[in-house]
Amino acid sequence: DIAAVEEIAREPAQILVPEIPKLMVWLKDGNWPVARPIANLLAGVGEAVIPHVSVVLKGDDPVWKYWCIERLVARLPRSQVLA
Repeated sequence: DIAAVEEIAREPAQILVPEIPKLMVWLKDGNWPVARPIANLLAGVGEAVIPHVSVVLKGDDPVWKYWCIERLVARLPRSQVLA
């Protein structure tokens, strides 16, 4: 899985945008080895990730919320988080 993340990281951000929902699922457990690289990848996508973060934070999975904040939101520019 790490090799796959490294491969897709070479793609332009606009190619990754439609895949954000699938990638967000990998943040359900921040202990998975692939969670940190995916969070870094998603943080680099820009504002397109914000609606997907909002879906997680409005959901009812407290563990996913925690890891989304810990692994992804912490890496986002403050201006995107506060918007």
